[in-house]
Amino acid sequence: MISNPYYTNIRTNFNTIPKYTKIMDLQFTYNHSTPLLYELQFQGSCSSLIKNYQTLIRFTYDNRSYSNDLELSSPIEGIVTSCSKSGRTYFPAGYHTIDVEIQTFGGIKIYFGELHVKLTQFNPTSQTNLQLF
Repeated sequence: MISNPYYTNIRTNFNTIPKYTKIMDLQFTYNHSTPLLYELQFQGSCSSLIKNYQTLIRFTYDNRSYSNDLELSSPIEGIVTSCSKSGRTYFPAGYHTIDVEIQTFGGIKIYFGELHVKLTQFNPTSQTNLQLF
């Protein structure tokens, strides 16, 4: 039995559109001197607190929204299901921060949330055809 969630977000004001909030422990910061490809993977076990309400999970890069949202909605409250989100972007040299953010219209609990980051450096003389962020 799963007893303690890793992250809980319960909506209390249903009169406004909820804002995205960062999951503080799911952040990655890195400084590099050459461009790098970031391959990101969020995974966890998610449970809706109110049935038929939408929850969105996204990545932000350097405090800017970039990725398409992962939309979660459950017709049954309290059921724990697997949830994952992936993305990739090519960053120029410098200091960069990746965050996982969540917006919920009902409420959500996340169990065992993880952020995996794979960094790839290409030969500076090679052609990657990747657009820098």
